Amino acid sequence: MTQVARMRDGSLVYANTIPINEWEILKKSADSDGFIMPCCDASAILKTSINGAQFFAHTAGECSSAPETKWHKTGKATVMAALASLGVESCDEVKGRRMQALSATPY
Repeated sequence: MTQVARMRDGSLVYANTIPINEWEILKKSADSDGFIMPCCDASAILKTSINGAQFFAHTAGECSSAPETKWHKTGKATVMAALASLGVESCDEVKGRRMQALSATPY
């Protein structure tokens, strides 16, 4: 999950700068084929988290050049331990689910 991707021309695109309505249109269109992950040059897809955060992800599985580091795995374990101490069940990896698009509310 990353907030930045590259376009085929090399320019950077930040997920949080794209208005929600444009993001949803891009997610459904062929134009999203132009995004590239900055870590490994793999093609990227646009996603929206269950909390409404826009981000880029690898089109096919995990990044071949940047697998989870021991620090990332330790961080996940630390968060899960903290949640457990609060009585909250957690899992370090879960399959996402498709949600209805969030409606944009002007500030």
